[in-house]
Amino acid sequence: MRAHVASYTPMIRQCYSTATRTMAKTQADKLSLYRALLRAGYAAVGYDRALKEALRRRVRDRFEQQKGVDATDVQIRNTLEFLNIAGRRKGLEHNIVRNLCELDTKQALYDIRSPRFTKKKETQALHNEFYDDYHDVCVKLNAELDLCL
Repeated sequence: MRAHVASYTPMIRQCYSTATRTMAKTQADKLSLYRALLRAGYAAVGYDRALKEALRRRVRDRFEQQKGVDATDVQIRNTLEFLNIAGRRKGLEHNIVRNLCELDTKQALYDIRSPRFTKKKETQALHNEFYDDYHDVCVKLNAELDLCL
C-alpha cells in the first residue's frame, strides 16, 4: 500500500467502528437497507448511469447471493457511512467507490464479450489474473475497514 493510504486507514477504521443498536432482519428492514445502500451509492458515484448500473448490480448480487445480508450490524453501518461520506466529499472514499464500480462495469462487459485480442491464451490469463487480484483487493478492503462492499 502507498504510504498516504496506509496512514489514512487507521483513521477510517476509527471513524467507522461503532454500532449502537441491532437491526431487525425482517423483510421490510432488508428492503429498507437495500434502498438505503442504493441511495447512498448513487450519491457516491455521482449519478453516472453506467456506474449506477454497476452499483445496483453489485448490491443486488450481494443480496440475492446471501438471501439478504449476513453482514454484521457494524459492517452495514460502516458501509452506509462510507458511502455517505463518499457522496458528500470528493476524497479517497469517493475514488474507491467510483473505481470499484468502473472495474465492475469493465468486468461485466468483458464477461459478455471479450475483445478480439483476448483470444490469445496468455492475454486471457492476464485478464483473469487481474480480476482475481481485483476481487482479493475488495475482500481485503472489506476486512480492513470492516465494510460489506
